[in-house]
Amino acid sequence: SVLSQLISTDQTSDIVTFQDCMDKDTFYKTRELQKAKHDVQQCQTGSNKDSNGWQFTSNCKVGQTEQRIELMRQRFATREDKDGAAEDGDVVTIDLEATQDGKPVLEGSASGLAYKVGSGGMIEGLDAAVTGLKAGEKADFTAELLGGPAKGENADVTVTVEKVQTETLPAVDDEFAQMISEFDTVEEMRADLADAVARMARVDQLN
Repeated sequence: SVLSQLISTDQTSDIVTFQDCMDKDTFYKTRELQKAKHDVQQCQTGSNKDSNGWQFTSNCKVGQTEQRIELMRQRFATREDKDGAAEDGDVVTIDLEATQDGKPVLEGSASGLAYKVGSGGMIEGLDAAVTGLKAGEKADFTAELLGGPAKGENADVTVTVEKVQTETLPAVDDEFAQMISEFDTVEEMRADLADAVARMARVDQLN
């Protein structure tokens, strides 16, 4: 796979998706508990104590709660095929092939990858290459190999766009809360997410 050559380990780490879980409650709880400790560790703004005297980052608690909600909106976004050229925010399905001196790079190809234009989360230069392309079109660019025997060397990469789609995020309302969690209202869902962040903050202080 091209992932082992062009994309760093951090960018390909395993994540929990709805499809991995038995039901929406499992997805909701597993995903949030998996991310909460990392979020708390990354936050450096403000601090306070809860009713039990535990220290937590209050500003971070709110900010990371909203980030988790945004993540789940993206997970449950709807997509629609687009005839026009790819632009920022569109989702493209792409094939990648890397070569050096005209020869294929070992494990340097992949097909059917979904990528959100403008996210910058895959390969340097990919955003510029796919922007403006329609389904069936291709572009060439140069990228540094991030793995394998030729790590650190440049490779010629051909990206072919198989599909272009627009993405629509669900509104953050009670219906959304009911879809992704066991709660009936957005307020209940937000409160539970905030509590999860605070709990992980307390665990982190004990470690």
